Parts: sequence; structure tokens; C-alpha cells
Amino acid sequence: MVSSPRRSTPARRRRPAPRGSAEAAVGAPGTTLAPDAPHPASTAAASAAAPSAAPSTASAAAAHPLLRALAAVTIVALALRIPLQQGLEVGHVLAVVLAPLWIPRLARYRGAVVVAGAIVLAVGAGLWLTEASRGDHVVSRTETTYVTVMVLGLLAGIGVLLWARTLMRDATVAVWFGVGMLAGVNPSSTLFSSNPWKFGLTVPVTVLVLALAWRWGSRRAAAVALVVLVVLAGLNDARSELAILLLVLLVVLWEMRPSMPGRRGSVALTLLGLGGLALVVSQAGQALILEGYLGEATRQRTEAQLDESGSVITGGRPEVGAFVALLRAHPWGFGSGTFPTSTELGIAKTGMAALGYDPDNGYVEDYLFGEGFELHSLVGDLWTRFGLIGIALSVVILVVVLTGAARSVAHRAGAAVLVYVAVKTLWNLPFSPLYSSIPLLVLAVGLCLIPRAADPATARGEPSGADPARPRTRTRTRPRTRPARSPHGPLDA
Repeated sequence: MVSSPRRSTPARRRRPAPRGSAEAAVGAPGTTLAPDAPHPASTAAASAAAPSAAPSTASAAAAHPLLRALAAVTIVALALRIPLQQGLEVGHVLAVVLAPLWIPRLARYRGAVVVAGAIVLAVGAGLWLTEASRGDHVVSRTETTYVTVMVLGLLAGIGVLLWARTLMRDATVAVWFGVGMLAGVNPSSTLFSSNPWKFGLTVPVTVLVLALAWRWGSRRAAAVALVVLVVLAGLNDARSELAILLLVLLVVLWEMRPSMPGRRGSVALTLLGLGGLALVVSQAGQALILEGYLGEATRQRTEAQLDESGSVITGGRPEVGAFVALLRAHPWGFGSGTFPTSTELGIAKTGMAALGYDPDNGYVEDYLFGEGFELHSLVGDLWTRFGLIGIALSVVILVVVLTGAARSVAHRAGAAVLVYVAVKTLWNLPFSPLYSSIPLLVLAVGLCLIPRAADPATARGEPSGADPARPRTRTRTRPRTRPARSPHGPLDA
């Protein structure tokens, strides 16, 4: 009698994961993620939040390439800033068309709803202040429309970047934005012809180069690029840019130090350290300038500013005096479409003269107050147009950028471009006009907002800027058909 062969025990069949679950989103073992695809667990979180609206995994995967291309085009258009009329730009139109896609994504990021609410409240406050000022000021409906569209475009740009971060890596978002900024440089402007690097190329080139280094996952490449950019800033009389780039370079070098396992940086201590480092860099940079290392013309201009007001900051930015004087005289602001009176012009001149600056040179009448209020300050421009709500919006932006950048640096995942746009935005808040600050403001807020705990990176304690150098591949493991041990010892012996 021949015995029948023993049937092998079949491997346990894997039960299909329910549709919309995290396991289904991750996919079967052996699935390789696309290089620019977002982490699948974030897709699972979105499916759980809205199961009725979530497409199947196959249809979503098929739609991602088209959505990523659409997001890239919109990001480039937002950074390119092609004007249409009354503050409206091509990027704004694309962002409005995509609003059904990015508005639901705001809730996925900590503080994004607060930022959006502050912008909407600021727009409403600007309209109300304009109507309230109509009795004793000249108001312009065209100016009101221009300012309103510009600030709502800020919200739309931030929303598009947050949506794009769910489709591609943060570094890729920064690369596309840098491409748009570089393509939008205007070589026909007067300032560009006087100093092309300082007044046209420095910020777009810095953003694009550092974003590419982030995309390649190389801190060494970022450090080398920063050294070159520091030299270019010094050779082209860009004092503030030189200090900012030096600070970013020191942060990148600090992150390249050998890691100590089991230790995680504190966000509060990181903020204190960055503040102290910024103070050291500013003092060292001023000393180098006064010693003539950046050229004789730069040294003479710096000495003149120190003699006038005792500080390079107030000497180089006398508009601060106008802002403080107007804030004391009219703390509620003026409105998004309100023009200054001769009384307010005199108050501003008095504040600037108190810093040792001569305001009777045409610059104050023609540029600062010729076509509305222009205080050469992001905070000042938001205050004049939106009142105290504008100052509150500035505080919200400050908190978002500081916490996002500090969290990244504390966890040693702060990309150089993220630190750069954060520091540059902190500089723009007191010292740069609203219009020219919009692109970097969109990029800084869009990258510094941190995903909520549902995001797998946040659940692991990683910052939003911590992109993996390459996607991880899950490999299928064959089910075990034999026991782990035998009477003769380990099977692997």
C-alpha cells in the first residue's frame, strides 16, 4: 500500500484590507512609492476623513501624475507673477480654479485655518477702515481692489502650496517655486541694471539652488552653495543678504555635526540659539564692513548711517521712524484704499527726521506717500491697510514661520532653503514692502506649516520639512512553513 503524499499546509491567505483604510492605502507588500508621491498614510487619513468622496486607490494613483503637473504649473505661475489687472495675476486665476482641491487641505496643517482666517479678517477690516476714512481722506476704489486681490492672492498661494505638499515632496515644491521666481526676474528695471545680482538674481537663484540641494538630499551641496552665495553677496554690496546667508550657512554646518542617539533638540532652546546666532552674525558682519572687507563704498555708506542714527538698521531703513510716528498718531490704521493727508505726511516726516534722516528729498512724497501708504515694511503696510488686524496677521505669520523653522532645526531636518526663506521673511516683516515680500511669504508660510498628527512624519516627531532622501521599498516576505526551532538546533546553524 502506497501512502499518499502529505499535503503541505497552505499559507494563510491575506485578508483584503477594507477600502479607505491605512493598510489599503499603503498597498500590498512589495509596492514601491513614486519619488514625488506623498506618503500613502496621508492618503489614508484623507480617505478616513471623507470616505464618500475618496476615490479608489487605483484611480487616485492614476490621477496623481496629472495633478502633480497641474500643481507644478500653478506654483510656477504664482512665483512668476504675470499681471493681468488691478492686482490680479495668472497664478491667482489658476489658484481660484483649484480652490476646491486646496481649501479642504487647510485643516491638515496646524495653524493653516488660523492664517486663512486672519487674512480674511484683514480684508474685511481694510474695507471697513476705507469706508470709515471716506469723510476726511481721499479713497480709491481701484486701490482698494488692488490691495484686496493681492492679499487674497497670498491666501490662495499658501493654499496651493499646502495642497501640492500632499502630491509631491516639499523639496520639489520649493524647486518649482524657485523656477518661477527666476523666470520672473525683470532685467529691464532700473535697479536691475544698476546691480543685477543684488536687485534681481540673488533671491531667486538662492531659492532654486538650495531647493535643488534639498531635492538631492545633500547638506554638503547646500553648504558649498551657501559659501558661493556668501561670496557673491559680499562682492555685490548686498549687506543684509550677506548676513542672512551667513546665518543659514552656520545653521547648516551645525546640523552636519555628528548625531548623538537618544537626544532630541528643544524648539525653545533652538529659538534662543538662533536669536543669539543672528546677533553674533550681525555684529561680526558690521565689523567686517567697517574694516573695509566688503569694499570702500560699502564701508563709507555704513559709517554714514551709523553717524546719522547710531544704528545701521535705522540709518538704512528710516521708514521705521515714519511707521512709529503714524502708529502713535493714528493707531487704528487707515484702510486698504485710503490715501494720506498732508497732516499724516508731516507726521511721517517728523518721525523720519528724528532718526537723523532728511525727509525733504522727494522720496517721501513720491514713493512712500505718493500713491497711498508705503512704509517699506511688511508690518507697516499691513497695519496702514488693515489696522490692528493687519498687525495680528503679522504676528500669526511670525509665529508660523518661527515655529516651523525652529522645529525643523531642532530635529536636525531643517533644509537650507527652509531656513533661508524663514530668516528672509523675518527680515521682510520690518524692512521690506508688502508687494515684493509676497512670493517669499507664500513659500515660507507654505513650507513652515506643520502637518497634524495624522501625518506619519509628524507622528514620528519629524518636522514637515523632513523629506526622505529616497522612497522606501517594502519587500514581500514569504510565509514561514516550518517552525523556528528544531530538536537539532537553530535552522540557520
